[in-house]
Amino acid sequence: MVVKMRDRSKNRKPLQRGRMLSIEAIQAVQALKRANPPPSTSPSSSSSMLHRVIDSKIRRLLKFDMITWKKHSQGDKMQWKFYSVNDYMENGACFGLQKGIGKARPNYGRSQRFTVADAKTVKKLTSSAGALHCTRNSVC
Repeated sequence: MVVKMRDRSKNRKPLQRGRMLSIEAIQAVQALKRANPPPSTSPSSSSSMLHRVIDSKIRRLLKFDMITWKKHSQGDKMQWKFYSVNDYMENGACFGLQKGIGKARPNYGRSQRFTVADAKTVKKLTSSAGALHCTRNSVC
């Protein structure tokens, strides 16, 4: 199996915490080293070992098109902020987690339920949104 990088300037680095590799990235590298057997083993068994490591460890570390990360605040561990890039939002998105929020379930009846639209339709759905332009003689 050969892994090739398309563009070296867009090299995707392993997950990092500060300047040190995360424990998960270190464990993935160690698993890759163990999957590389000595030349005396058969090529088919070494290939299957490598595929197992890639499926179980490496795919989780790969960065796909949408990247999300979590940022802790200094004081309170419950005040997380999630950031995302390359999603369907124009400038990315930022979500905060606050204490006590998210545990309540909405009390919707069957008539109030709706299907969720694809995020690609947001521009079309909100194209006429904005402030009303009302004048003294017009109905708003």
